[in-house]
Amino acid sequence: MSDRRKYRINKTDRGWRLKADGDSKAIGYFEKKDNAVSRGRDVARNHGNSQLIVHKQEGNEIQTEWTYGDDPNPPKG
Repeated sequence: MSDRRKYRINKTDRGWRLKADGDSKAIGYFEKKDNAVSRGRDVARNHGNSQLIVHKQEGNEIQTEWTYGDDPNPPKG
């Protein structure tokens, strides 16, 4: 199994940033959080074994996340 690629959305002074963990450059900056989430879900889904983590505006607290590919903890039911 390959390593899971993590993408994060954080609020910055330039807007909502979509960035992959370990990359030096952002994938993009968005004026609206909804636009960043939509693009982030597309990017993560297309990568396969990945995770999108969306942080709250205030900082490091996670608001929501999505996992794509081989989920190590799938929901029950």
